[in-house]
Amino acid sequence: MLFLTNKLVDDIVKVQNEMCSLMGDMCDQEFVNWNIHLEIKKLHIVREAYQGKTYEGKQCRLILKSIEHLQIPDELKPFKTAFKALRSLVSMCYTEVLPSNYSSIISEFKRAYEIIIVRFRVSISNKLHIVFDHLV
Repeated sequence: MLFLTNKLVDDIVKVQNEMCSLMGDMCDQEFVNWNIHLEIKKLHIVREAYQGKTYEGKQCRLILKSIEHLQIPDELKPFKTAFKALRSLVSMCYTEVLPSNYSSIISEFKRAYEIIIVRFRVSISNKLHIVFDHLV
């Protein structure tokens, strides 16, 4: 049986928070015509006033839970796909024992995130590196 450590769970939760902040930042900087924050606010999710008005853990969990309800333009579809894959990964973290297909769950998220890397020219954070290359 394989068990997730608290450190790995923490890393995956930080990846979740990084992705929400990244999507928000991309809309603030490159997709200013389309306000992702307004769309997220329709779901009664607001950014925290501290830390540069970013999304924190609770808000990120709500975004993952509600991703199907967000009206996302074609330019940001890779984020929606990656968020769906991330949601599976986060759910896996809260199981007592890793499921037998845990490596395919990680691989699915990695493939979805690699599209974001290419399309939006973002880098892989240390937390993503840990999940992609060491968790498997």
